Amino acid sequence: MESNKTNKVNKALMVGTGLIALSAAVAPQGYAASATGNMTAEILTPIVLAVPTDIQFGSMTVATAAGDVVTLDTASARTVAGANVTLVAGAITPAAGVVSVTGAIGPTIRLQMDATTYNVTRTAGPETMVVNNFQIETNAGGTQQDVVLAASPTTYPIGADLNVGAGQVAGSYTGVFTINASYQ
Repeated sequence: MESNKTNKVNKALMVGTGLIALSAAVAPQGYAASATGNMTAEILTPIVLAVPTDIQFGSMTVATAAGDVVTLDTASARTVAGANVTLVAGAITPAAGVVSVTGAIGPTIRLQMDATTYNVTRTAGPETMVVNNFQIETNAGGTQQDVVLAASPTTYPIGADLNVGAGQVAGSYTGVFTINASYQ
């Protein structure tokens, strides 16, 4: 009798399991949903910088009693803050520096001087002059300028101030500057 009872329980379990399986198979679709979405990415052209024209302050003379500041603007024009430096024609033609930027057209690119002050050093000696107040693109550009390329490459002028000391030793002075660029 025990096995007859067990058979009835087993049959009841099988019928119940079948009903549960059948009800799951006909469950309404409103209990689950899915959707798809798009994914995008853009790889920008790497930025490449070149300096086809160096910053050239030109030739000048200086008084022995006091120095002065020579400003070379982004249009290659030179001015002197006072009367202690005389600008003259010489072996070096004044020219604003030029940075050439190659990159993606459209995104903002930040041009930035690596430092705010650099030195030029006399070729045959230890004497130096400070170069500062860099101007990128415009005379009010400062040491950092955000630009958007209309074409690639595009060039931007760089002006700066040369701080000439009192009685600055005659000679040729050279130095280097570094400009960086990054997408913003």
